[in-house]
Amino acid sequence: MLVLTRIQTNQWQWLSSSVVDDEIEQTPDVQRRERMVLLAMYAHYSMTISDGEIERAKQLVNLGFVAMNALHLACAEKMKVDGFFTTDDKLLRRAARMVEQLYVTVDNPLVWFTNRKEMEAK
Repeated sequence: MLVLTRIQTNQWQWLSSSVVDDEIEQTPDVQRRERMVLLAMYAHYSMTISDGEIERAKQLVNLGFVAMNALHLACAEKMKVDGFFTTDDKLLRRAARMVEQLYVTVDNPLVWFTNRKEMEAK
């Protein structure tokens, strides 16, 4: 909610991609899918995947990332975002091990937000 509040007040921008849209469409639970659609409406921009992102995702899969996560990461790298947020512990661990091969910071949103608040307070 802390991150969403910053997005809603335009303090931060949420950059999304068509990968998110595809993932939402594949969500079998109707109520959850509807909540995800509403949340996704807060994205300031959503990019369409190109061949470049697909190729980068293949490289990330070779590093051990799950295909859908690799696509998300490839899009985040392309958009040069400040942070890629996830609560997926497996993805966080893999990203920590592969930090030198990634062009984006991957973090838990609460951890990232807490660190950011501490930096802003200094």
